[in-house]
Amino acid sequence: MLWNDRRLRLFLVLAFLVYATHPGTAALEDDDDADNPVQRVRHEKQGKANVFIEYDLVGEPSDVYTITLTVKRKLDSTFTYTPLNVIGDIGANIRPGKNKRISWRLADEYRPELDKEDIVFAVKAIAPRSECVSTELYIAGGAAVVGLALAIAILSSGKTEEPVNSVFPRPPGRPTR
Repeated sequence: MLWNDRRLRLFLVLAFLVYATHPGTAALEDDDDADNPVQRVRHEKQGKANVFIEYDLVGEPSDVYTITLTVKRKLDSTFTYTPLNVIGDIGANIRPGKNKRISWRLADEYRPELDKEDIVFAVKAIAPRSECVSTELYIAGGAAVVGLALAIAILSSGKTEEPVNSVFPRPPGRPTR
């Protein structure tokens, strides 16, 4: 059975540890957790056209975060929706500050579930891991491994055995002086 393989068990344990220690944190509306960099999430809806989500992002002025937004419902735990048409303080390189604002053009991606009264906005702040190797280094290393494997495959495919029954005689050796 696969579970008896020590390498598989070690991989699963390490994967769980990496997932469990991930620095990203999320805040929901009306969720004021002191350890969370995202606090005081609130929203204002303008008819069926726009929604403005505001939040405070606490941290050192030199910190940068990647901010994501997810719409959830209190009464339906299976409902999650990631808005597409958003602008403002969302995405990569967002610095801490008060009254950060995300503008969502709801009219362009209207869904009936979004008219419910139990809508909650989850704002997630993911801090880059400064102690880890950057993503660019992983990409470069992966490209190097693929390139090396491709070079080995191409260079080794050119080697052919000399046919046993050759119709032509072997070429003469190098001249000697």
